Amino acid sequence: MKSPFQFLDAFDIRDRDSFFGRDKEIEQLYQMVFKTPLALVYGLSGTGKTSLIQCGLASKFDGPEWYPIFIRRNTNINLSIRNALQPALGGARYQSLSDSVSKIIDDYFRPVYLIFDQFEELFIMGTEEEQNEFMYSLRDLLNSNLSCKVILVMREEFIGHLYPFESLIPNLFDFRLRVEQMHAAKVKDVVRSSFHKFNLHFDGDEEDSLQMMIDNISDPKHGIALPYLQVYLDRLYLTDYKRTYGDQPQDEQHPELIIEKHEIESFGTIENVLESFLDEQVINIQKNLKEEIKKLPDNYVKEILDAFVTDSGTKRPINYQRERDEILLSPEAQSLFPEGPEEAFDRCIRALDTSRLLRVKDDSMELAHDSLAAMINERRSDEKRHLNEVRKRIMNAYHEYENSRLFLNAQQIASFQEFIPKLGLDKSIRKFIGASKRELRRVEERRIRISRIIAILGVLSFIGAGVAGWMWLDARGKNQTILDQKLEAEKLRDQAVKEKNTADSLRIEGEKLQQELTSNQDSLIAQRDILDSILNVVDSIFDLSSRGVEKVAIKEASIVGDNNFFTTASMSGLNPGPRQSEFQANRTVYAWARINSPQVEKIDFQWYSSASELINADKATLGINTAGYRVYKQHRFAQAGDYYVKIFNGSGKEIGRIDFTVK
Repeated sequence: MKSPFQFLDAFDIRDRDSFFGRDKEIEQLYQMVFKTPLALVYGLSGTGKTSLIQCGLASKFDGPEWYPIFIRRNTNINLSIRNALQPALGGARYQSLSDSVSKIIDDYFRPVYLIFDQFEELFIMGTEEEQNEFMYSLRDLLNSNLSCKVILVMREEFIGHLYPFESLIPNLFDFRLRVEQMHAAKVKDVVRSSFHKFNLHFDGDEEDSLQMMIDNISDPKHGIALPYLQVYLDRLYLTDYKRTYGDQPQDEQHPELIIEKHEIESFGTIENVLESFLDEQVINIQKNLKEEIKKLPDNYVKEILDAFVTDSGTKRPINYQRERDEILLSPEAQSLFPEGPEEAFDRCIRALDTSRLLRVKDDSMELAHDSLAAMINERRSDEKRHLNEVRKRIMNAYHEYENSRLFLNAQQIASFQEFIPKLGLDKSIRKFIGASKRELRRVEERRIRISRIIAILGVLSFIGAGVAGWMWLDARGKNQTILDQKLEAEKLRDQAVKEKNTADSLRIEGEKLQQELTSNQDSLIAQRDILDSILNVVDSIFDLSSRGVEKVAIKEASIVGDNNFFTTASMSGLNPGPRQSEFQANRTVYAWARINSPQVEKIDFQWYSSASELINADKATLGINTAGYRVYKQHRFAQAGDYYVKIFNGSGKEIGRIDFTVK
């Protein structure tokens, strides 16, 4: 048996014969809409604002007198306006709000009523950009002087959010109606009229029974919420029907029921009724789903309901699409719900809809009323509230990433890390978090690389300055006949000083950058181009430094035996001795060269057999330019055969080769 009471559903035009208690407000609103194109209807949650419009005001018009279009924000109010107007446009393309409304008026020859229900959602969940776009569209519509009425319906605690737009729409607050809570006497009249309508009667004194019911549904601080009244009457009706008739349906639409006083006494307060109903439905749905789906997480149904409540404790509408018989959610909406078996979500939503906790439409779903949202919000643990806040921050960062490609910074990742496994985030969100971690590691590695390069440059600049100074002092002590050598050394010193200054500038710039990177990780990504530029400069310096080794050239080269090398080399300062090509086994063979080089060089002598097998590749002593500097390498060959020695400069380029034989 279905109860005739509304439970948590709003009244609409079909319920006009059972909508009691708002005759005065209906007439006030009806008169107001003829005086102004913009009316504001506000009041506390649970005062029946939606029912006043959808049923009370609607019942005052005949068909040709108005064309009502009810609009909820859903995910974006401007998109919802387009979707709401599209059927009336008959397939015509949506232009501006005023142009589209003008076309509807021309096509239907009726005044259009745009009714924005639960308008506070624009400020609870909407962005500043979304709000501004709507307000400018509304201003243009009002300035067009069309036969169009706009009614904004919202909770009064959010009216303050309208004040910034008063300069844009000066008459924003000129015509407004506050929907007051019903006082006890009027609620009694509503209950009395409803009982008469649905064939219910009191056993005993009617006034005493009515007062007992009023006491049960009244809140000492907040008075009587009409949705609670409907819930109370709905549950009381079903309880008495089952006591009277059992599970058997009756032929009459509203069979007679007698409500006894002891039933009202035992029924309890509205808090008990609503909470027990919510708990009962959640437990039953969880149990039934668990029997069908063995891997269903504990508290799955409770977590599903929690997703339909905003952080402010209001309803959160969830948009969806259907593919075949499956509910498809956006990544943002998906992140709100707990993880579970694939088939669990659809079955849970259907069960919640059947139990009247959820109201599921063709493309959206939400809790049946804000009173349920408030109750669910009050039951949230501190951990759950914190998880919701973390999820909100992650989603805001993800939206920012979609617009500007900015990843999460180190501080955000650190604050989110321990909660991420508990959030049940969508795959795309988890991918975003992973990409943020990789980007942070990449930037950190680059920062370390820059730090190392800066340190190396500092050392190199110090060494370069020292070498240049030594060359300059060495040149001063030489004979005037080598004045050109002194000038060359001075040039090298100047070049080294310039390189040192360049390196110092880079080091200072790098240290500043490193301090900025350490103090503010948020700027790492923005500094990417700067870091690349610094690396390019550093690479260019290294390229310039390596080009000089190509200028190394052999002025003289020879190999000699150990009989006369040291004597001739030390005495003459020129050739160690005549070049030889044959040597005895187990005797030391010396390879030497005199080189010209513009800088310090490491000369590499490498001995090879005739089969090109490397025998020894140790580096020789340091060499330097001027008139030529001798470098040498020695090796003792135990086996007879043909051999050769190669000479390489500091960049690994071969600059000489000599062949010889060991007997």
